[in-house]
Amino acid sequence: MRAEEAGALAAVRALYEEPVAYTGAGLAGDIIGAIPSEDRAPAFQGAGSTLRTLSFEIAYATLPSRPRKGDEITWKGKAYSVDDITERDDIEAWELGVQL
Repeated sequence: MRAEEAGALAAVRALYEEPVAYTGAGLAGDIIGAIPSEDRAPAFQGAGSTLRTLSFEIAYATLPSRPRKGDEITWKGKAYSVDDITERDDIEAWELGVQL
């Protein structure tokens, strides 16, 4: 990653990261920064398409070890379980899909 890209990425994280408690990956309920993202869930057969999907972007350097399914992220008073892990080398972060 070029220096200007790293600087821009740091600025984005400083602006959008929110505090979450993370349990797993070597942490025990520690408060870290994560960028929450909510979007429409993939289409499904049936009436209504109101499902939403929630994920958290967490910088590689923030977690002491690789996240695992079942790790817990607590955000805004709700505990979520990690159920999908994507390595985003382009932004040096984990993208963690969660469920309640």
